[in-house]
Amino acid sequence: MKRHIGLAIHGGLALVIVGWSLWGAYTFWQFVFLTPWAAVGALLLIEAFALAGFALHVLGIPTPVAAARHLLPVASAAPALHSIHALAKGVGDLEAWALAGIVTLVLMLASYAVWRGLEALLLDRALLVQAEVEARAKHAEVAVQRIAAEAAAMVRIITAMRNAVQAHERAALPPAADLVLARVASYPEPQPAAPDSSPSATARTSDAAPRYQCPHCGAPLANLGQYGAARKHGYCRQCRPGTEARNG
Repeated sequence: MKRHIGLAIHGGLALVIVGWSLWGAYTFWQFVFLTPWAAVGALLLIEAFALAGFALHVLGIPTPVAAARHLLPVASAAPALHSIHALAKGVGDLEAWALAGIVTLVLMLASYAVWRGLEALLLDRALLVQAEVEARAKHAEVAVQRIAAEAAAMVRIITAMRNAVQAHERAALPPAADLVLARVASYPEPQPAAPDSSPSATARTSDAAPRYQCPHCGAPLANLGQYGAARKHGYCRQCRPGTEARNG
């Protein structure tokens, strides 16, 4: 209810103020162009552009044309200065210009207040918030895309630098050394053989015959020197004459 009352009051004030301002603007443009059709065309062009900006701003559509709403209190009130001066015939020229300036300034301020009031009453805050959120989301998306592009470019630069370093290192080696390194790198790593702990292997190890034996008694000898002494004397330390008697 209050909103409708406010709209009615501001609408009535707008009709009075804008009607007076439009009359002043029409007489000014007629004085400039010397024809009513040109005056109406200029007046409609400026006012339509300003009203379009006002409507776009109220609807929450982000566009530079919305800034044209600021022309509403100026486009219609400012040209009235000439018309008001022409009406002030009972005073001198200087006083007429001063009076016209004061009246024009009052009309501009009143028109500005009326249009601001209508803007506050008609403005859809939800649409403005939604438009702001969409604008911020779009800005964030653009920022993320820019960061991703920069990261991809950095990866390409690092890859190119690494390839260049590897190519330089390969170029510094002679062809033969490069071939040897490639072959060595292709060889499998040697694996240590697991010890054979099977019973048969243990038996084979324990049953293996000694390398040197006495030619007389067959006793195992530690080295080649003992074997040569046993062949020379015909006995070893185990079968030497008198050994059994001493052992007995």
